[in-house]
Amino acid sequence: MGNRQSHSAESELPPTRSLSKNWKKLKSLINTPLPYTPKETAWIRRNYGCEFVLLTDNGLNIYRRSHRARGRKIARKLIREEEEDSDHDTLEAVKACAFCCEKMRR
Repeated sequence: MGNRQSHSAESELPPTRSLSKNWKKLKSLINTPLPYTPKETAWIRRNYGCEFVLLTDNGLNIYRRSHRARGRKIARKLIREEEEDSDHDTLEAVKACAFCCEKMRR
């Protein structure tokens, strides 16, 4: 009887090989960046025309999943940098305007 109970408990667990395979699949899903948002897609179209050009300009292959994931990371980094530059330019413009307005008041 003791043998049967331990055998049934063991049969509930999947084989080690499938656990390893599922773990690898889960790990790859966790490390894969999300698809492009509509804002990111618009940015890519405005700056590159399409994802293919973005990837090839950065030495990546559109047919490789890992390259496409890397391309999404690159695009997001470029978008972030562009937004930071835009914020900086806006701040500089406000400072310049304040300087001009102050000069005109005198």
